Amino acid sequence: MEETMRLVFRIIFFISVIFVIGQPLLVSADVVDQQRVFSVDTTYDVSKRSEVTATLRKMSPQLYFYIENDWWNGLGAQEANAVLASLSQIAVVFERDVYPSLTGLFGYENTPGIDRDVHITVLIHPMREDVRGYVNTADGFSRLQAPRSNEREMVYLNGTYVTSSFAVSYLAHEYMHLIYLNQKDILRGVDDDVWIQEAFAELAPLMTKNRDEEEQEYLAKRVRDFITNPRDSLVEWRNTSVDYGVVSMFFEYVREQYGIKVPQDIVFSNKKGVDAFNEALVKNGFKDTFADVFQNWVVALFLNDCSYGKQFCLTAQALRQLRVAPYTSFLPAFGTSELSFSSQTKEWAGNWYKVSGGPKGQMEFVFDGNGQVRFRVPYLLEKASGGYELRIMAIDSAQHGSISIPRFGDDVTALILMPFIEGRNAGFGSSASSYFFSWRISITSGASQDSGAGISAQIEALLSQIARLRSQLATLQSGSAQVSCQALQSNLFFGMRNSDEVRCLQQQLKQDDVYPEGFITGNFGQLTLAAVVRFQEKHRTEVLAPLGLTQGTGYVGPATRAKLNQLSGLTK
Repeated sequence: MEETMRLVFRIIFFISVIFVIGQPLLVSADVVDQQRVFSVDTTYDVSKRSEVTATLRKMSPQLYFYIENDWWNGLGAQEANAVLASLSQIAVVFERDVYPSLTGLFGYENTPGIDRDVHITVLIHPMREDVRGYVNTADGFSRLQAPRSNEREMVYLNGTYVTSSFAVSYLAHEYMHLIYLNQKDILRGVDDDVWIQEAFAELAPLMTKNRDEEEQEYLAKRVRDFITNPRDSLVEWRNTSVDYGVVSMFFEYVREQYGIKVPQDIVFSNKKGVDAFNEALVKNGFKDTFADVFQNWVVALFLNDCSYGKQFCLTAQALRQLRVAPYTSFLPAFGTSELSFSSQTKEWAGNWYKVSGGPKGQMEFVFDGNGQVRFRVPYLLEKASGGYELRIMAIDSAQHGSISIPRFGDDVTALILMPFIEGRNAGFGSSASSYFFSWRISITSGASQDSGAGISAQIEALLSQIARLRSQLATLQSGSAQVSCQALQSNLFFGMRNSDEVRCLQQQLKQDDVYPEGFITGNFGQLTLAAVVRFQEKHRTEVLAPLGLTQGTGYVGPATRAKLNQLSGLTK
């Protein structure tokens, strides 16, 4: 009997060992007030540290919120309570709206992941002011593979911004990086270019349900980033605010024009970058290539008018008034008018140039591009009868092209050029080469160049025009062009034209002594942009500080409008 019992116990023990060996190791969940040491990125940490100690201050069904101890201990009681309240709200919105929306569209992060815990760790620590958050792809691997891994599915947020209105958007951005890492790197073995990874992260805050107002505000913020340099390359990634602005504008355009299925299929493709983009277009029945999409986007940024075709406008509320202002050249008005121009650009970067003026006659235009790359040159003819006509210049293998425009100055009043380089499909990084291009223009007047009477007539016409312009300038400077204004209710930005709200903005800027030129034109140009920056910095406490900014942006958003309306005595 005793021998039998021993045998039974041995069998039970053996079965138990097999059961334990056959099961994954049990991992205990983190608990509130637990402390851990985390590796952090020295380039982002405000003190350039490589490690921080943090405490789990709040948790939800899907999120662990760890807060770096020194930063937390430096908060006052009211600030600490505000942070905790914000984290509670972030968790609710993330789990209710962001997580189901993004996983439903693009799949999941690696879950339960290397730590066998379904929670996503959010580490909050002080970072450089220009950084909102980041991810470290090494965290998804063991320390044997990546020595500085924190061995968990994890994102990092800047403590400065966890109480801002964009905090959920910043978390959605970083969470999308975890999804993309899993779908591309882990499941498909694709190490994609940074620009397209960031493009999807920028798309994420705009794809979450029940957050329409916040999404439009986030998009409006990216408009402000974009307009500081719309000629920035889409694919070169230097991690600047302009980079985020460009990829955000481009992918919002893609979403509007081609629907969400194209971005979805890019994520689920075994290809990378532009190749994945082209594959997704074909899969969804589109004849356009990535180059066609880019060209239409460049044209849409100038026209932004659906009457020319759906592909030439932006429909999101925050983008409806967005138009890129071209660099403008005015040709002399006498005899044979000539202009030579040279510049440089990078792969997949937009450019906008306008040529007007000159004598009435035949325009000859010759384009020369660097032969190492492939240029595409769409252009618009501005018609005297109103509107624009889109054409594409024929460019040969040596990157030369030419066009002739008869009756320039009569039928056609201006030429708008939008040259860009059809670049590589992949392999982009933080530094891209620049390539030169140039053009030559000549316009020969229909009248004889030796005709003294003709020249005299042109001189008289010019003098008359100068007199009219001087009169208009005097009117603008005197302020007699003022309009009756209501409270500003729309966001205003560089490039807007002939807008009554811009006229009201200019009047208010003039009254606040930040707009010495005082032109009331309705056009939001460089002078108005500089005046708005001065206004924002003059009233930085109320306009910039609540947004975590130290310098004016030139974008008239809700905070700037509120201050302008307050000073003018107008309310919404």
